[in-house]
Amino acid sequence: MTITTQVDLVVYDKDGQLTMIVEVKNKLRTSRDWAARMRRNMFAHGVLPQTRVFL
Repeated sequence: MTITTQVDLVVYDKDGQLTMIVEVKNKLRTSRDWAARMRRNMFAHGVLPQTRVFL
């Protein structure tokens, strides 16, 4: 799978399968809940494909 959306880093396994997506934000005073909401929103709007790991 090739990512067509702009994300900061993608990781593929040895078989070329998407394993992890990394999105980097420079934002102060955030929480785990904030990160979970951001990921949920990105996924809901079709920005992210399903992966095992999102960082």
